[in-house]
Amino acid sequence: MILSNLEIQKAIDDGRLIIQPEPLPRNITPDMPSNSCPYNTTSVDLRLHSEIAVPKPGKYANDMTQPGAISEQITKNSTPYTLSTEQPYRLEQNKFIIAWTYETIELCTNIGLPYLSARIDCRRDSHLFLQTQSTFSTAPYLPIFSLSVSNTQNSKSCL
Repeated sequence: MILSNLEIQKAIDDGRLIIQPEPLPRNITPDMPSNSCPYNTTSVDLRLHSEIAVPKPGKYANDMTQPGAISEQITKNSTPYTLSTEQPYRLEQNKFIIAWTYETIELCTNIGLPYLSARIDCRRDSHLFLQTQSTFSTAPYLPIFSLSVSNTQNSKSCL
């Protein structure tokens, strides 16, 4: 079942869903721009963290049978970059970066049924196609969502 925006907010109030920092405002007022509320009818918008990882040129493979975490491979084969208004990142055509959500998500299983599970659906806008690297099911603690941000358009895009 997909929760409505009101059910998402109720799950936050009940402590079954914790999003830190909590997306605000919860409701839009007539004097606010229509895009100022992060809650849609069946979703809540999460933001892109300012820290990204830009893969270094080359071909890489990760052998999942070998010891070590995938995060070590990402760190070894990428360059960290910090996004800001003054310093955006220009994503070239057919290139990608590794990014994370600004918010953290926690699904509490100690409160009782029904348990929640979370998934992130990325949307396509006129410049970027966002695709998740991780899909999460019900668990007491979930990490920040990892994303692959790819430019599939015929032009450069700024993040």
